[in-house]
Amino acid sequence: MIRTKFPAGVHSMRTPTEGGSATVAPMKKICVANQKGGSGKTHLAAMLILSMASKGRTLAIDCDPQGGLTSFFTEKGKPSLFDFLSGIDLQTITVTRGELSFEMIRADHRLDSIYSQLQPFAMEKLLKDVHYDYVIMDCPPTTMGITRAAALCADLVLIPCDISKATIDPVLYTIEAMKEVKKKPHIYILGNKPVDKEGHNKEGYVADLTREMIEAFGEYFAGFFPRAVAVQKAVAGITMPGDKKLQHYREAIS
Repeated sequence: MIRTKFPAGVHSMRTPTEGGSATVAPMKKICVANQKGGSGKTHLAAMLILSMASKGRTLAIDCDPQGGLTSFFTEKGKPSLFDFLSGIDLQTITVTRGELSFEMIRADHRLDSIYSQLQPFAMEKLLKDVHYDYVIMDCPPTTMGITRAAALCADLVLIPCDISKATIDPVLYTIEAMKEVKKKPHIYILGNKPVDKEGHNKEGYVADLTREMIEAFGEYFAGFFPRAVAVQKAVAGITMPGDKKLQHYREAIS
């Protein structure tokens, strides 16, 4: 059965010391960002969440007032990230998809009133007393406010982008914004490599544009994620932990 579980509605965030004083490994915090809207941020975040949930305890945070990630996995509702940033105790819901489960902090439209002016260390403060193996933050199409705060507390910043002329300038702008907070972003193109299986260059507009984008992004270009991966199937729980598609995403942040 595919479902979202709400144990007692919501539950309090657990800390590293609960249940004993055993040493825990540092959690890895991942920020998914791009100034451009419609660039594949939520697509990438959703696949990363499911990929890492098969590897360790994972917390998904929807930082976008549009709530796209929330809609992928559950229903919008309170409490949400807005409430936690406004001072109430942090709580999560548990989401189950097939054999996978992870915890989530939802977003709703109220976040729109504060996300653009959020203080730089707000997300770091929010997460300072919790422990997961992985925290994945899906950010809105901006480099300011909550995106800046997520990037500052992140160990890894990923910039997904679609293959489009209109993509290049916003990605370059996002790179500069991440450099301002001392982060080196990793850019992934959502699309196919401009070479065939034998390694020969493909011909045509899309292949030429892809090569142009790779050149423009320079040292920040990290690779490709195939658009062919059906995020809807994964979100629906059809994709299982051992799926090679999920392995592709795990390797990107290992």
